[in-house]
Amino acid sequence: EDSELADVALILQRLVGNLQASGLARLPNAAAALEQICGFTCALMVRPGGGEDGYAQEALDLLMELWSGLAVQVAFEQAQEPVTGGAAGEALGDALGQYTG
Repeated sequence: EDSELADVALILQRLVGNLQASGLARLPNAAAALEQICGFTCALMVRPGGGEDGYAQEALDLLMELWSGLAVQVAFEQAQEPVTGGAAGEALGDALGQYTG
């Protein structure tokens, strides 16, 4: 059902939001998880009549918030790199970079 699209997107957004980018990057299957989220996002973007479907549009809006949140977190972690002296920002950039730009 179409309403399930928005439900799944909301669950993903909350899950990724709770994990934060650094937590997501530490997961052993982070690349596969991001690939699946990316595939879901792309499927919504090319869905016929997606702009007219309220549930699909809501789901896409939630996923865009998810991706923009990840991009901000990655940029923040990379900016903290000189302060922390660790490789967290670089690791996050490598793990999430192809999805967050």
